Amino acid sequence: MILLKKRNIMNRIFTLILVFIGLSTMAQQQTYAWLKNTAFGQSSAVIINRMVVSKTSNNIFIAGMTDFGDAQFPNGVSITDNGLPFRRDGFIAKLDQNANLVWVKEFDHADQYGIGDLALDNQDNLYLVARTEDSTSVDNISIPDNTYYWMKFDSSGTHLANAQFTATTHVQRAFVRLAVNNSGESYFSFLFNGNMVVGGNTYTSSSGASLVIKVDSIGGLQWSKQINTGYARDLDVNSSGNLLYCGQCGDNATFDSFTCVNSTSRSTPLVAELDKTNGNAVRIFNPS
Repeated sequence: MILLKKRNIMNRIFTLILVFIGLSTMAQQQTYAWLKNTAFGQSSAVIINRMVVSKTSNNIFIAGMTDFGDAQFPNGVSITDNGLPFRRDGFIAKLDQNANLVWVKEFDHADQYGIGDLALDNQDNLYLVARTEDSTSVDNISIPDNTYYWMKFDSSGTHLANAQFTATTHVQRAFVRLAVNNSGESYFSFLFNGNMVVGGNTYTSSSGASLVIKVDSIGGLQWSKQINTGYARDLDVNSSGNLLYCGQCGDNATFDSFTCVNSTSRSTPLVAELDKTNGNAVRIFNPS
């Protein structure tokens, strides 16, 4: 009898241990507010979501691209593949806070890197920068080959403004970056080859140089600045409204009175603060 009671006690203890382990396992399992597939494609399609931005409204804006097949969205919109390998068709889309699709726009014949960068202002206006490797069309706006372009849309996807800057020869790679301040003014940078005329200035590069441009909230040019060789990895706006430029520069690259020196002739980190009014360097940090 005593032995039976002991067995019952041990069984209860064992059962409690199993319940505790089960509850602990359930508590450790990851949960999601939502998990959704934003687009569906043909069996051969390669669909990539490359970037996402959100602000106080909790609306979600994404940019991506498709290659080797069409992409279909839940609202019936289809992004048609142009059939050119590595000439991917880009798209931007808005999702609500529960990731339900609100609208989507196609960037026909985008280059192999897609849209370069996205940003939002406090009114949920969407800004983007990109480049073309073939001619493209967005909202019936024609953009020629070898062109860097800036666009602004309101939260409903209506096009508000655009600006374009075209090089004379093949544009090199895709280091296109963007930052937007509280007034809707935009700073963006990119790597270019050949000649570019921006405002009254002509810029030249034979091996890839970084160009930094500031436009107002409707795309009007404010200033432009070249950093000889190198490119930006990221841009941001500080509390003074000045631009923070974070990237790299090649050996003997020049920027204002600064010369990037690296004894190994390899690229060197470059962090700089640029004046919001003219793009001149306020401070340059060049860790060696």
